[in-house]
Amino acid sequence: MLKIAVCDDEQEAVDQISRLVSQIFAESGEEIVVSEFSSGEELLCGGQYDLIFLDIEMCGIDGIKTAQRLREHDLSAEIVYVTNYEKYALESFAAHPFDFAVKPITKEKLSGVINDFLASRRDHRRASPVIELKSVDGILSMELNGIYAFETSGNRRVTVYTEDKKFEVKGGLNEIASLTDMRKFVSPHKSFIINMDHVKSIVNCDIYMSNGLIVPIAQHKLKAFRERFGSYIGNYIRQDKKWN
Repeated sequence: MLKIAVCDDEQEAVDQISRLVSQIFAESGEEIVVSEFSSGEELLCGGQYDLIFLDIEMCGIDGIKTAQRLREHDLSAEIVYVTNYEKYALESFAAHPFDFAVKPITKEKLSGVINDFLASRRDHRRASPVIELKSVDGILSMELNGIYAFETSGNRRVTVYTEDKKFEVKGGLNEIASLTDMRKFVSPHKSFIINMDHVKSIVNCDIYMSNGLIVPIAQHKLKAFRERFGSYIGNYIRQDKKWN
């Protein structure tokens, strides 16, 4: 089930977008749950979402700053900016994370955005590399993008964590590391390899993954890990003076 968020400080706009989004996804056969927010502050206190419709001009934290803060702990959500001003959107957000929709919002406009979103998800799933791991029951094929972390338990046994499951496979952590994409997988501790796509937050020396797993950072790796993760996140945040 897809998780959708709608954030706008005008309740009428929230109601309209939520209603149209629900209609369009229902017609596509996708099951969704829609969460509504009236400010950037509320959205930042919410959970993680697959698709976010985010108003640009809001009281308090505007949509731009809200998106920047979201990207500090969520790299995977697709953000659609919503604005009253077409010229403003076209000039300022030509390279935003996913798309923008100009008010007044219509079903036709949202259908185009949502169809592109669904097509992107299908392409992403097809493009996800598959690795084969030896489990106690035989060969286990898993999409790399869906793996959150690996944890060694010793005796050449490794636990593989996904969004809501875990599997035990044979082998050492170094062997498994050779199968991963080391641009997004990193080892913050001798017992773990994590997928940086699924990091929710970092507090002191602990990494909170979006599936609830807490991974420690070794003290001697703390500085290097923070630099590596900061660089990785930097690729997802638009560096534009207009945003400041």
